[in-house]
Amino acid sequence: MARDPLSKKQTKKLLEHVKNVISYINNIKEEDDMVKESIKNIQVPVRLSESMALNFLKEGKIKINNATDKNRFAFGEKRNSYDIEYTFKDKSKKINIEVKATGTNEFQRFRKHAMKSDKTIWIDFYGLRKTDPTSKYNIYIFETDKVFRKFKSKNEKEITIDKLKKEYQIKPI
Repeated sequence: MARDPLSKKQTKKLLEHVKNVISYINNIKEEDDMVKESIKNIQVPVRLSESMALNFLKEGKIKINNATDKNRFAFGEKRNSYDIEYTFKDKSKKINIEVKATGTNEFQRFRKHAMKSDKTIWIDFYGLRKTDPTSKYNIYIFETDKVFRKFKSKNEKEITIDKLKKEYQIKPI
Protein backbone atom coordinates (compact mmCIF):
# COMPACT_ATOMS: atom_id res chain seq x y z
CA MET A 1 0.00 0.00 0.00
CA ALA A 2 1.38 3.39 -1.00
CA ARG A 3 1.91 6.01 1.68
CA ASP A 4 0.31 9.37 1.29
CA PRO A 5 2.58 12.38 1.62
CA LEU A 6 1.64 15.18 3.96
CA SER A 7 0.49 18.37 2.27
CA LYS A 8 2.58 21.53 2.48
CA LYS A 9 0.19 22.85 5.14
CA GLN A 10 0.42 19.60 7.14
CA THR A 11 4.24 19.57 7.03
CA LYS A 12 4.33 23.14 8.31
CA LYS A 13 1.97 22.23 11.15
CA LEU A 14 3.91 19.08 12.09
CA LEU A 15 7.24 20.96 12.04
CA GLU A 16 5.74 23.55 14.37
CA HIS A 17 4.63 20.77 16.77
CA VAL A 18 8.10 19.16 16.67
CA LYS A 19 9.66 22.54 17.43
CA ASN A 20 7.28 23.00 20.39
CA VAL A 21 8.03 19.52 21.78
CA ILE A 22 11.79 20.19 21.60
CA SER A 23 11.33 23.59 23.24
CA TYR A 24 9.30 21.96 26.03
CA ILE A 25 11.94 19.29 26.61
CA ASN A 26 14.72 21.91 26.57
CA ASN A 27 12.90 23.81 29.33
CA ILE A 28 12.55 20.65 31.44
CA LYS A 29 16.25 19.83 30.91
CA GLU A 30 17.19 23.18 32.45
CA GLU A 31 15.22 22.29 35.58
CA ASP A 32 16.01 18.57 35.92
CA ASP A 33 19.47 17.01 35.47
CA MET A 34 17.99 13.52 35.25
CA VAL A 35 15.99 14.56 32.17
CA LYS A 36 19.06 16.31 30.74
CA GLU A 37 21.10 13.11 31.07
CA SER A 38 18.32 10.82 29.85
CA ILE A 39 16.91 12.58 26.77
CA LYS A 40 19.62 13.38 24.26
CA ASN A 41 18.29 13.61 20.72
CA ILE A 42 14.79 13.88 19.38
CA GLN A 43 14.28 12.57 15.88
CA VAL A 44 12.55 14.46 13.12
CA PRO A 45 9.57 12.33 12.05
CA VAL A 46 10.38 10.40 8.87
CA ARG A 47 7.00 11.24 7.35
CA LEU A 48 7.77 14.95 7.80
CA SER A 49 11.15 14.93 6.04
CA GLU A 50 10.07 12.55 3.27
CA SER A 51 6.88 14.54 2.60
CA MET A 52 8.80 17.80 2.48
CA ALA A 53 11.30 16.32 0.02
CA LEU A 54 8.57 14.88 -2.20
CA ASN A 55 6.63 18.17 -2.17
CA PHE A 56 9.79 20.13 -3.05
CA LEU A 57 10.54 17.75 -5.94
CA LYS A 58 6.99 18.01 -7.30
CA GLU A 59 7.05 21.82 -6.96
CA GLY A 60 10.40 21.99 -8.79
CA LYS A 61 12.21 23.52 -5.79
CA ILE A 62 14.58 20.54 -5.84
CA LYS A 63 15.73 19.57 -9.31
CA ILE A 64 17.27 16.28 -10.37
CA ASN A 65 18.97 15.86 -13.74
CA ASN A 66 16.90 14.05 -16.38
CA ALA A 67 13.80 14.05 -14.15
CA THR A 68 11.73 16.44 -16.21
CA ASP A 69 8.17 15.31 -15.38
CA LYS A 70 7.68 16.40 -11.76
CA ASN A 71 4.55 14.24 -11.46
CA ARG A 72 6.60 11.04 -11.83
CA PHE A 73 8.10 11.41 -8.32
CA ALA A 74 6.44 9.17 -5.72
CA PHE A 75 7.15 7.46 -2.44
CA GLY A 76 8.74 4.03 -2.85
CA GLU A 77 5.90 1.54 -2.63
CA LYS A 78 7.66 -1.57 -1.38
CA ARG A 79 8.95 -2.14 2.13
CA ASN A 80 12.62 -2.24 1.11
CA SER A 81 12.39 0.35 -1.64
CA TYR A 82 13.98 3.76 -1.58
CA ASP A 83 12.16 6.66 0.08
CA ILE A 84 11.33 8.39 -3.20
CA GLU A 85 11.49 7.04 -6.74
CA TYR A 86 11.32 8.72 -10.11
CA THR A 87 10.17 6.34 -12.83
CA PHE A 88 10.78 7.32 -16.42
CA LYS A 89 7.80 7.24 -18.77
CA ASP A 90 8.90 4.05 -20.54
CA LYS A 91 9.59 2.45 -17.11
CA SER A 92 13.05 1.40 -18.30
CA LYS A 93 14.87 3.29 -15.56
CA LYS A 94 14.35 4.69 -12.07
CA ILE A 95 16.14 7.30 -10.02
CA ASN A 96 16.27 6.11 -6.41
CA ILE A 97 16.36 8.79 -3.74
CA GLU A 98 17.02 8.46 -0.02
CA VAL A 99 15.80 11.19 2.31
CA LYS A 100 17.70 11.95 5.50
CA ALA A 101 17.04 14.52 8.20
CA THR A 102 18.91 15.91 11.15
CA GLY A 103 17.26 17.76 13.97
CA THR A 104 18.69 17.96 17.47
CA ASN A 105 21.88 16.18 16.38
CA GLU A 106 24.23 16.84 13.47
CA PHE A 107 24.99 13.32 12.29
CA GLN A 108 23.11 10.81 10.19
CA ARG A 109 23.47 7.06 9.91
CA PHE A 110 23.57 5.57 6.45
CA ARG A 111 22.92 1.86 6.11
CA LYS A 112 24.20 -0.08 3.10
CA HIS A 113 20.84 0.20 1.34
CA ALA A 114 20.86 4.01 1.66
CA MET A 115 24.43 4.23 0.39
CA LYS A 116 23.32 2.52 -2.85
CA SER A 117 20.73 5.15 -3.78
CA ASP A 118 21.31 7.40 -6.78
CA LYS A 119 20.69 10.63 -4.87
CA THR A 120 20.34 11.70 -1.27
CA ILE A 121 18.26 14.63 -0.10
CA TRP A 122 19.35 15.67 3.39
CA ILE A 123 17.18 18.18 5.24
CA ASP A 124 19.11 19.71 8.11
CA PHE A 125 16.67 21.24 10.59
CA TYR A 126 19.50 23.24 12.16
CA GLY A 127 17.02 25.55 13.88
CA LEU A 128 15.94 22.68 16.15
CA ARG A 129 19.45 22.56 17.70
CA LYS A 130 19.10 26.04 19.18
CA THR A 131 18.24 26.62 22.83
CA ASP A 132 15.08 28.33 21.63
CA PRO A 133 14.27 26.12 18.60
CA THR A 134 13.17 27.54 15.25
CA SER A 135 11.71 25.92 12.13
CA LYS A 136 14.70 26.87 9.96
CA TYR A 137 16.36 24.27 7.75
CA ASN A 138 18.78 23.78 4.88
CA ILE A 139 18.44 21.25 2.08
CA TYR A 140 21.41 19.38 0.65
CA ILE A 141 21.24 17.12 -2.39
CA PHE A 142 24.10 14.99 -3.63
CA GLU A 143 25.02 11.95 -5.65
CA THR A 144 25.21 9.29 -2.98
CA ASP A 145 28.03 7.28 -4.56
CA LYS A 146 30.40 10.27 -4.80
CA VAL A 147 30.13 10.96 -1.08
CA PHE A 148 30.15 7.40 0.21
CA ARG A 149 32.60 5.76 -2.18
CA LYS A 150 35.40 5.79 0.39
CA PHE A 151 33.06 4.94 3.28
CA LYS A 152 32.04 1.63 1.73
CA SER A 153 35.53 0.18 2.07
CA LYS A 154 35.82 1.41 5.66
CA ASN A 155 32.28 0.28 6.47
CA GLU A 156 31.71 3.72 8.02
CA LYS A 157 28.04 4.61 8.27
CA GLU A 158 27.81 7.95 10.03
CA ILE A 159 28.51 11.38 8.68
CA THR A 160 28.00 14.85 10.13
CA ILE A 161 26.59 17.81 8.31
CA ASP A 162 29.93 19.64 8.86
CA LYS A 163 31.88 16.81 7.23
CA LEU A 164 29.47 16.85 4.30
CA LYS A 165 30.03 20.58 3.83
CA LYS A 166 33.79 20.71 4.46
CA GLU A 167 35.14 17.51 2.91
CA TYR A 168 32.73 17.27 -0.02
CA GLN A 169 32.02 21.00 -0.55
CA ILE A 170 28.29 20.30 -0.64
CA LYS A 171 26.31 23.47 -0.18
CA PRO A 172 22.64 23.94 0.67
CA ILE A 173 20.31 24.59 -2.24
